[in-house]
Parts: sequence; structure tokens; C-alpha cells
Amino acid sequence: MMKDPFNDLIDQLRKEHISDDVLHILHDDFLMRRKQQEFVTNIITKYPEDTLLLQETFAWVQEQHSKQQQIITIVPNTITFPYFSHPLSVALSAMSLCLPSSLVQACLLHDVIEDCACKEQQFIAKR
Repeated sequence: MMKDPFNDLIDQLRKEHISDDVLHILHDDFLMRRKQQEFVTNIITKYPEDTLLLQETFAWVQEQHSKQQQIITIVPNTITFPYFSHPLSVALSAMSLCLPSSLVQACLLHDVIEDCACKEQQFIAKR
């Protein structure tokens, strides 16, 4: 089995005595970037006719959630990462099921009204 280059980097940074807090941040950032790249690749290959619409929705939803963090507590540790990872994960799940692009878009948008400062009129204009 091939080793993940990111894990090699983490191992090297541990040898350099980089704190676990910094390593957590790097790990979370790496996973988020991997999900974002997977999303972009999927919309281009699976939804070529709706690529622009899904890219615009992706960017707008990411902006709406930009100030939010998701907090997970597993005693004794608390981990935070961008909340946008949740709607992105839901959209990726929809893509893996080959659901229509309108449902992928709905997955991205599903928390905007209840969790963001977005007004209903702004939301309707973006959907």
C-alpha cells in the first residue's frame, strides 16, 4: 500500500518538534483543500453543463460560511475547522450518488439561511 505524502510531511514535522496544535491545523487545512479539489474535479467531469453554476454556488456558500467554525469535542480534545466543510461533504456525498446538479446545489446551500447572516432575498437570488 502506498503511503500518503501528507503523512510523510506530518512525520517529518513531528521530528522537527512542531506542536500537535500546529499539525492539527495543517491536517485540517489539507483535508479541506483535498475536498475542495475533489468537488471541482467532480463538477467538471460529472456536471459539465452546470459547472459554472455549481462553481458560483460553491464560492458564494463558502463566503457565507467564512466566519463560522465547526467544533467537535472528543474528550479531552476539541477540534475546530471551517464550517463550510459540512455542506461541502454533503454535496460530495450527493455527487457520489450521481444525484442531479440541482440537488448538489441544494446540498451546498442547505445551511445558509439558518446559519448565516444572509437575507432570504439574497438566498433566492443566488439559487
